[in-house]
This record gives sequence, structure tokens and C-alpha cells, in this order.
Amino acid sequence: MAESIYDIEKYFKAEIVSHPCGYFSDRISTSVVFYCSSCLPPELVDFILSAGYRRCDNVYYRNICHQCNACMSYRIKIKEFLPNRSQRRNIISNSDLQISFHKLSISESKKLIYRDYYKERHSEESFLGSCANDAQIDDIMVSQMFSDFGNSAECEVTTESGRIVSFSTVDFGDRSMSAVYTAYDPFFIKRAPGIFAVLSMIEKCREIGFEYLYLGFFIKNHPKMNYKSSFGYSEILDNCQWQDFQSL
Repeated sequence: MAESIYDIEKYFKAEIVSHPCGYFSDRISTSVVFYCSSCLPPELVDFILSAGYRRCDNVYYRNICHQCNACMSYRIKIKEFLPNRSQRRNIISNSDLQISFHKLSISESKKLIYRDYYKERHSEESFLGSCANDAQIDDIMVSQMFSDFGNSAECEVTTESGRIVSFSTVDFGDRSMSAVYTAYDPFFIKRAPGIFAVLSMIEKCREIGFEYLYLGFFIKNHPKMNYKSSFGYSEILDNCQWQDFQSL
């Protein structure tokens, strides 16, 4: 194992890139990125996640924005986690759904779900905007969710009849899981499918004996990040130190 994340960044020839921020339209985001298109040892995946890196396609990145530190890596402590009242209701109300973890698999039904999900939830964040056509949205989905270099799996939630409610890409380490991206059918919005997907991942982590579930970045008071604050027993990476979320 490398002695520090800087050894990893040197080995993978990391570089610094800047681009328009995906969360705040008036800001520029600066990230350290490196590229990897091969299966990584599980313990190395843990190490990279614990250093605050996220993956999209074959890119691992961590933000180092000079005038903003709003994005903080967020993880749930599996052994300590207990669902709150709202999450217990979510589990009960979705108890009729089927949960499976398997290899990544693209289908036409997933493309249709992702298109609806993207147009409803995220089109304004993309440089393509609301004018993106179906082929372009499909390309985004493949990049975000179906680039598998050996560490990934899919968490799929379906009804008893087999209709897909949600599907998520997750990466596996040796002691942790990372939720890369989740899409769900807007038809099921009243079931809070995104929350149920996370709860399903937590249960899988508990079953395996993992210590952490990484949920990407937390941004205080950002409307699309508020749901993360409902998960107790979690930690935030602040100034290179993992700290109890409730103490911040």
C-alpha cells in the first residue's frame, strides 16, 4: 500500500483541472483528477475513497476549490447506523419491493427511466441543458453508471412484477462501498426511491461486514443534498480529517 494519497496521485499522474461548478452556476470548480481504466485492489479503493475521491467513468477526482470548501466527502458508519422514524416508515412502505445486487447491465427500460429522471432532476446542471436529446442523455448515463473496470456492481430495486423502481451503480472496496450514482423512475417518487436505495445499500454493507458507505459530497443547505443530513451516524471529511457529522 502507498504511504499517502500523494503517492497514488504521483503513480497515476494526477493533474489539476478547472471547470464550471456543477452545484453553483456562478463558481468555478477546481479538482485533482487521475484516470484509471483497470480493476484496483479493494484495499486501494478504500484508501482512495477515504482520501475524498469520487469516481465518474474512468476519472477519480477530489475538489480543491481555492475560494470554496462547500463540497465535503460524506460517509455513513455502518456498524453504528440506525434508521430514524422516517426511514423506518420508508423501509416498511417499500417492503414489497425486491432488491438485488448484480453485474452492471444496460437495458432499454433503464434508458427510458434515466431519460425521465435526467429531464426532471438534472438537465439544468448539464452543459447540454434542457435541449439534450435522447442519444446524448444515453451517453451521459453510460458514462455515469455503466463504466465497469472490475470494482463495480448494480443495486436494482424492482416491483414484484419486475418493473424497475431504481438502479444504482456502486463500487466495492475491501471495507467499504461507494454509491457512484442512482437513478429512479419518477413515477415512484412518493415511495422516496432514492432514500430506499441508500437504505438498501446500508443493509448490504451490514450483511457483508463493511465499515462505511460513501455517498459522495455533502453541501450544506443545497436542496439536492439535504437528504444526506437525515442519515445519522455519519462523518464528513473536513481539512483532511474525518469528523462526526453531527458536531459540525
